[in-house]
Amino acid sequence: MKRTLLLFFLTFSFYLSAQVTLKLTEPEGSKTALSTEEDVVAKGFIKNESDQEVTVKWSRNVVQLTDGWDTAVCDKNLCYVPTYGATSEADGTNLVLAAGEESNFDIHVYPNGLEGAAIVELTATDVSNAENTVTGTFRFNQNTTSTFSIDKPDLKIYPNPTVNYISLSDTEQVDRLVIYNIVGRRVKMFDANYNNQYDVIDLPTGMYLVRLVDSSDRTIKTVRLSKKGGA
Repeated sequence: MKRTLLLFFLTFSFYLSAQVTLKLTEPEGSKTALSTEEDVVAKGFIKNESDQEVTVKWSRNVVQLTDGWDTAVCDKNLCYVPTYGATSEADGTNLVLAAGEESNFDIHVYPNGLEGAAIVELTATDVSNAENTVTGTFRFNQNTTSTFSIDKPDLKIYPNPTVNYISLSDTEQVDRLVIYNIVGRRVKMFDANYNNQYDVIDLPTGMYLVRLVDSSDRTIKTVRLSKKGGA
């Protein structure tokens, strides 16, 4: 009986620890950024929906940025310089959120007198639970005409979790797949191919983000991938 109760407790504890309790609210659509503006902000928010304090590390991934433009991140602590792309424990910049606390989580772009566009992704991860990860996409001057339309919830990666390879449920509008680790570093990129199989056996066990991109370099969807076994 005691062994059964212990097993139940451990299983329940693991279930709680694996829950995604971070919530990232990204801006809808694309933000207009004029070349005459000095600073354009796309406002986002990150919230700790758990009942415990969470320490978050975040990383910025610049998907698209016009040459001559700069971009920066602002949270409740600071507005960081454009060259600062990730927080760290070493320099004390990780974001601490109390139970239920929300922080601004913004992307700024600086056009510097130039016409252009940008796509920036922000990934936030609980330092004590790598599976508690969220990502958001911030767009500036992106084409949002009706020709770009996809039923995002129906686009899936399988098998997930995976050991050897991944495939897509639909490749019609996907031009390539870009895989990032939990700190936002690109680790693999594939062109969408006829066989629709993409080898990930050499990736270490862990959580990854797979960005599905169309032929115009627009993010269709970002999917969380669990890699098991292998390297």
